[in-house]
Amino acid sequence: MKCSRMHKLFCLGCLAVVGGAILMLPSWSYVVKAAYSIIPLREELTVKDNFVSSQVTIKNTSEGMISIKVLPSEWTMTDKKPIDVPDNVKSGILENIIISPSEFKLGPQEKQVVRYGLRFPEAIPDGEYRIKLTFRQSMTPDFVQSVNKYNGDTNSTQIRVLPVPNFAYVGYLFKGELQSQPSVTLTRCSFAANQKSFLINAQVLNAGNKTARLQPRVIIEKQLNNNFEPFGILDLSKSTFVVLPKKNEPLDIAVPETSDYVYAAGKYRLELRLSDERKVNTTLTQQCEVSI
Repeated sequence: MKCSRMHKLFCLGCLAVVGGAILMLPSWSYVVKAAYSIIPLREELTVKDNFVSSQVTIKNTSEGMISIKVLPSEWTMTDKKPIDVPDNVKSGILENIIISPSEFKLGPQEKQVVRYGLRFPEAIPDGEYRIKLTFRQSMTPDFVQSVNKYNGDTNSTQIRVLPVPNFAYVGYLFKGELQSQPSVTLTRCSFAANQKSFLINAQVLNAGNKTARLQPRVIIEKQLNNNFEPFGILDLSKSTFVVLPKKNEPLDIAVPETSDYVYAAGKYRLELRLSDERKVNTTLTQQCEVSI
């Protein structure tokens, strides 16, 4: 196949980013019947005079009544997954949080603005703090009826096991002057013949005191007549690779062959680029060469 000099975009539906800390926040479970949406899903806020506040809009997108309770928590990451911070290591920032309203009901297509304010204790040091407001849906009567109808029993009041949605707002709270300091090291580049894919394995270290939010791209060139010519681009900039402060996370990317791009025998050069989502830090780059 003749290689074009124009950079091309691989089919995103065929691509995979595995491992690492790709964080698509927030979604901790899935909707069955009664459904709702929240805006925004994520915010980055600066703490001023030990105080921070914001608001979240929730909309009932279903045709039934739903009941919501707002539950605040701190969160971190372990084993590449977001988790609530254990009680013995909590910072104490939620001791003075005010949420209004913290419990409410919404009719079909109704909206509710939920406001929160959080005053930091004076002793809390500068740093990044992460909170989560989980909007927990409880069992309203019409939801129970729909569950029983789903199970073929319209007369029973017994609630059978069925997933109930819990979506969350995530806030990154920055106290003081903070900065992310990401760096990347390639640990392996290879071609998996059985998968017809290039595999890139890297480690991303964030030595700073602020979460790094990076957008990956892979530039592929093929050697022709002793020169490397553009072959294709894998653009994952709509995904965000997240590395919390003082953490080192693996980033594994598979670049599969497509009908438009067949990996014929030859030598290829892969360049991994990690752009700062906030456009503050310079783009990180690492190159490797792989022969097929």
